[in-house]
Amino acid sequence: MTRTTIVSAVILLVLAALAGACEKSDDVIVQEQFREAANACPKGCENPPPGCVIKGNIGGTGLKFFILPDDPRWSAAIVDLAKGERWFCNEREAQDNGFQPVPDSN
Repeated sequence: MTRTTIVSAVILLVLAALAGACEKSDDVIVQEQFREAANACPKGCENPPPGCVIKGNIGGTGLKFFILPDDPRWSAAIVDLAKGERWFCNEREAQDNGFQPVPDSN
């Protein structure tokens, strides 16, 4: 082996080791997705990015409301894009677009 071949092999090994050391943990990835989602849909999204799970619905009377994932009605709610309904990443985005918290069913 020539000196150049050995140096090249060492460089490749170092780069491979550094690449492995720089892999992101699941926690770091989730934190990054959360930060990206913090203001990812300022006008509401038709196709929500990961972490944007607030549903903005428009009722039959035209009332705009948003539903959080912990609401029991969330899974049944459909986001109808043709009606102007959208997905949001946080409550502030929904409120800035005229959506209010869904009224309690009690």
